[in-house]
Amino acid sequence: MQVARASIFARLGGIGHMCRIAAARYGESRVTVALRLFNLYRLRGFRPGEALALGLADPGISTEALGACFPKPEMQALQDRLNPTELIPLTEDKGIFDAYCVARGIPVPTQFAILGRAAGQRPSVPTLTSCDEWLREVVPRLPATFITKPALGVYGEGVNAWTRMDSGFCDQAQRLFSARGIFDLCGADSKYDRFLVQERLTNHPSLLALTGAATLQTVRVATLVDAEGEARVLYAVWKLVVGAGDGVTDNFHFGLSGNMFANVALADGASGAALGPAPDGIGLRSLSIHPVTGASLEGFRLPDWDAVIELALRAARLFLPLRTIGWDIGMTPRGPVIVEANRWWDPPNGALLGPAAPGEGPHDLILSASLLRAAVQKADRP
Repeated sequence: MQVARASIFARLGGIGHMCRIAAARYGESRVTVALRLFNLYRLRGFRPGEALALGLADPGISTEALGACFPKPEMQALQDRLNPTELIPLTEDKGIFDAYCVARGIPVPTQFAILGRAAGQRPSVPTLTSCDEWLREVVPRLPATFITKPALGVYGEGVNAWTRMDSGFCDQAQRLFSARGIFDLCGADSKYDRFLVQERLTNHPSLLALTGAATLQTVRVATLVDAEGEARVLYAVWKLVVGAGDGVTDNFHFGLSGNMFANVALADGASGAALGPAPDGIGLRSLSIHPVTGASLEGFRLPDWDAVIELALRAARLFLPLRTIGWDIGMTPRGPVIVEANRWWDPPNGALLGPAAPGEGPHDLILSASLLRAAVQKADRP
């Protein structure tokens, strides 16, 4: 009980400290900021820490933009109304997702094996490779670099990148493993029971030149299929690796990874300024220059953009009756490749509040929010 009470007081102290920073930032009293946070929680469900980190306590945010922001529970409820719950494994189990895509000609990373514990395995899950088969059949044909990732992982958790060495395989932390060691590592994980062994995709040369990062940098393309079966793209956000991340994924993870993101114009793939957490933890800061390479980000056009959009829309139709999905698409030397699909994609609140892509405005994301809500209202009608 005393530990729980101390934890509560610590959280309240942290919120109070952030309120003081926000009050100084916005030129308001702490009481005014606290009241705004209270109303955001009471009326919309935004937790105070979440609201402060997003910058929702900023009095300059328009009512229209604030109304288009989603608390995560509200977004998940909308997604659950549009996506049948019985089809959760189709996107959230990466082994099933990959097999489904391959069968329908959707480009995904090449899969070499599935490793881990067999406990809880369902008939629909691809067969796990035995250690003998792994050593005899799979390891000899593995490329120089590859990745292992949990079949049910989220936010880039548990992803490892491997490089073949003369004496074994080295991960991103420069730890050396034998082939059997990789098999045992996947089987002993306390959180995830299956791991995909996949091709490690590389960035399109133009992305590599701009960012200097070899880690794949995907674009999140959110789609919605309306009641008439018409697929459309709601918005696109590019995830940038800026050198402070773990060197394996481009996941933003609420700013904890060190990575950033930028709005992308749907018409031509032009990037806006990049967004990342502000140094004081209140809201987001924007950067028009890449912090590592010094290259200009605003106006940079993502490669093969028409093909990216076409792939997202084609996949959206093929995944019906799932009606809204957040696709993570890698832009590689061989063209766009879908890395993952997200049935529960995070609300694009940061993108909505940040600088728009060239030629687009905040109203574009506001329209996306209204389209989602309208789709659910239409689905709820008898």
